[in-house]
Amino acid sequence: MARVVLIRHDDSPEDDRVVEFFHARCVLPQTVRPFLGEQLGKVDASVVGSVIFGGRFDVSDDHQHPFLRYEKAWVEQCLKQNVPLLGICLGAHIMATVLGAKVGALPADPGEFGYYEIVATEVGKAYFPERLHVAKSHYHQFEIPSGADLLAKCKLFPHHAFRYGEKAFAFQFHPEATPSMFRRWQKDPGKYVRAGAQDRAEQDRLMAIHDPAQNAWFVGFQERLFEPTVDAARLTKRRSSAG
Repeated sequence: MARVVLIRHDDSPEDDRVVEFFHARCVLPQTVRPFLGEQLGKVDASVVGSVIFGGRFDVSDDHQHPFLRYEKAWVEQCLKQNVPLLGICLGAHIMATVLGAKVGALPADPGEFGYYEIVATEVGKAYFPERLHVAKSHYHQFEIPSGADLLAKCKLFPHHAFRYGEKAFAFQFHPEATPSMFRRWQKDPGKYVRAGAQDRAEQDRLMAIHDPAQNAWFVGFQERLFEPTVDAARLTKRRSSAG
């Protein structure tokens, strides 16, 4: 059976735009939470796509959080087997680390929490509009791995998206975040402490203006990346029903 594997780092409701995308196409993803002890296993022929979400963990703390080692091994296998792969925030950090790039805070330790503009590079214009406001919640960034292409940047953090090969993408931002998700994040006072974070009124204002465009772009991006994945999962479902 074809599997789309979603790796999560919290136990919040699964109301994000990745799940919405697959459910709208009659595909039921498999969610795994290694931080709770759930086993990932190996990337076998049944795995036709994977998304690694963000979370509160530091990618370098695998001595303290051994599950991160399993996630890094998962990414290595996906890359070797050319499985369509998307890493978001912490997921992007894991991908960058596996590919030999550094991840960490910038000097003065700024952060971004809110809705900010990113700008596509020349290579990135094949995947992004020239300018796009996106949801963000982070204070680390990745360096660009050797052999990867920088796709998007912003004023404060110059590395916001990269592509490795044709099927692996890493995003520092959170296009999966629906307004209801972002409003849950707004309740965390710790997200406002770093210079660069927007206040709630500004976040709400920018969300109302820019979230529809972010959603439309992300749906289109997922269609492009995961179209073969969706086709494989649907074919498996039809065969199972016929049997």
